[in-house]
Amino acid sequence: MICEEYRDELYRCCLKWMNGNRIDAEDALSDAMLKAWEKVQKYVGEIANFKAWLIRVTHNLCIDIHRERDRVLKQIENIDAIAPHEEQRHQFQYDTLVSDLEQCEKKIVIHHAINNLPTISIAQPNEALRNPRTLGRGGMSKSNP
Repeated sequence: MICEEYRDELYRCCLKWMNGNRIDAEDALSDAMLKAWEKVQKYVGEIANFKAWLIRVTHNLCIDIHRERDRVLKQIENIDAIAPHEEQRHQFQYDTLVSDLEQCEKKIVIHHAINNLPTISIAQPNEALRNPRTLGRGGMSKSNP
């Protein structure tokens, strides 16, 4: 390839620009070689110092890698900052649903209790008044007609 004679020097530059991480430096160098290959055809005849141009392309690519990582880290930090608020919102929704369910259960229990009450005919209170023996046994009392 066109850049082979500068490969070692570019690798050392990548290693420095990628904070000593060998894997990142190798990835950056590979990406820089591809980018240089694509761009060299576009700028044929305009490149005065090929080595300086290659170093600039490689350096710019390393900067782009760091910028992309910073962007991703900021997104992760934003997610971490938002997550507690989302958890609180979900907890509130859960609490609301539980409360609504409890209200619904109370209504069902009351509804069943009402439906299970004995049916009292209208004649029963009058009969209780006429029959004094039923007074005091769940019937009507004399003080409460």
